[in-house]
Amino acid sequence: MQLKSSIFSALCFLLLTSLTGASRCVMRGHCGLDEDLDKDIPCKVNAAPKPLPRSDWSLFREVCPDLAETVKQVRRRTFAVQD
Repeated sequence: MQLKSSIFSALCFLLLTSLTGASRCVMRGHCGLDEDLDKDIPCKVNAAPKPLPRSDWSLFREVCPDLAETVKQVRRRTFAVQD
């Protein structure tokens, strides 16, 4: 029984650690160039995410309208729960 409890505790710890750490892995700036696509490669940064600038959000909505709508709905639910 103690082994099951220890395993459960370890799994809970790993789950909580991965959930809190996931929100700190973001991409910012440019670290290199993808020569095949001739595009900048973003840098991985272990920091809190920053809000997307309005102009970038407009482009995101234009290019990925379904995903943008999903993000918008998730944000509404998240902030509604916190209020």
